[in-house]
Amino acid sequence: QIRHIDINHVSLQWDYEDQDVFFEIYKSLKEKSHTKEANLIGVTKNKYFTDSNLKSSTKYYYKVRAVKNNLKSPFTPVLCLKTLPDREEFSKELFAL
Repeated sequence: QIRHIDINHVSLQWDYEDQDVFFEIYKSLKEKSHTKEANLIGVTKNKYFTDSNLKSSTKYYYKVRAVKNNLKSPFTPVLCLKTLPDREEFSKELFAL
């Protein structure tokens, strides 16, 4: 689930009962290509992850899976989100000439 969205970063969190696992986080700009190895953006033992250096007003797709003893769980359902517009983009949207 989404923990926080900003102009250039997002924070995700998830629930998982087993404590002895780590999580792989995948991101893509396309809905169908997020589970490719090239889209692996992080590995953590935490049940949260912050993705930084993102573009404002951009849609991203995320999936997470647990890994324990080289056994990988199925991926979570895709999480789609859009970063917030920066001030300049926001004013152009509201007051377009």
